[in-house]
Amino acid sequence: MAKNAELAGECSPHCRAGELDVMPLTTIIALALCALGTLITCVNFYLTWIRYPLHRWRGGTRENYRWVSGFPLVGSLFLWIGAVLLVREPMLMWLAVAISLLDTAGLHWFAGTMLYMWLFHRRSRKA
Repeated sequence: MAKNAELAGECSPHCRAGELDVMPLTTIIALALCALGTLITCVNFYLTWIRYPLHRWRGGTRENYRWVSGFPLVGSLFLWIGAVLLVREPMLMWLAVAISLLDTAGLHWFAGTMLYMWLFHRRSRKA
C-alpha cells in the first residue's frame, strides 16, 4: 500500500506533511551535466586510446591515420560542476569525480603530461 501512495505522488515517510517527495532542481541539473560530461569523456577516451589501435587492427598504417582531437576541458568541467551540485548524493558525486579522471582532454591530463615531459624529457633537451 505504501508503494502505491508513493506512486500517486504522496509524501514518503521522510518528508514533511503537505510536501511531495520530489528531486531538487539542482540534482536534476547535476545529473544532466554528469550525463553530458560522461558522454564527452567517453568520446575523448575513445579518440585517445581506442581509435588508433582499431585503425591499426583493420590494416591501417600510421601514415594514413588522421589524428583527431577531442573536446578539451568540456567533459571534466561538466563532471566537476555536477559533482559540486551532487554534494547531497555522495555516491554520485564520487562517481562523477572518478569518471572525470578518464577524460584525457581534461586539465588534469594536460598538467600530468606537462609534468611528465618536464621531469623525464629534460635529459634529451640537454644533449
